[in-house]
Amino acid sequence: MNSGNSANVVDGKLILSFPMAVNPVIWQMDLNKAKSCALEVQEDKKKKQFLLQLKSNSQEAENIAAFEDKQSAVDAMMAASSALQNASGQINPAAVVQQVAPTGTANVTSIPTAQVPVNTKSSESGDNKKAALLAVFLIVILVIIWSVSIPRNAGPLLSTNEIVGAIESAGSGESSTGVAVSADEFLNRNR
Repeated sequence: MNSGNSANVVDGKLILSFPMAVNPVIWQMDLNKAKSCALEVQEDKKKKQFLLQLKSNSQEAENIAAFEDKQSAVDAMMAASSALQNASGQINPAAVVQQVAPTGTANVTSIPTAQVPVNTKSSESGDNKKAALLAVFLIVILVIIWSVSIPRNAGPLLSTNEIVGAIESAGSGESSTGVAVSADEFLNRNR
């Protein structure tokens, strides 16, 4: 790697310094705002230079720095890759994916910033199973509490025979259905 090139991740920003580029440059990118992008080395045949470019999802290329030879451009790209891999807290080192060209030289580094768990279904189903078990457990506890709170010897206040006897004695020859009776008369009849 060219000794003058440096790359660091500071507070969620990738900061690249390329003093050995054709036009020396210090460049930064906010990793929190970058959805997905790739660093790529492209040859500019007209100017006989190699460009380190940032490509976004829309395939728009932003030139970061120009180098006189391909190896210097690749070294600059690898410095950026190393900074991303060694970043702590802002980017998971496993999130940086490097693609290797058939000739063996690295030419593209993809830098996704969104972290998506690989096995989300099993963790969600595990959480659903725990929630279902908790709900069943709480229902069982509530049923036990409810059944304990019910009085054990609660039966009908009057048996069927007592009710029939009360009706017959109240009737005692007179039909009491639909006839208004004072409370005192009613109580005196049932004695």
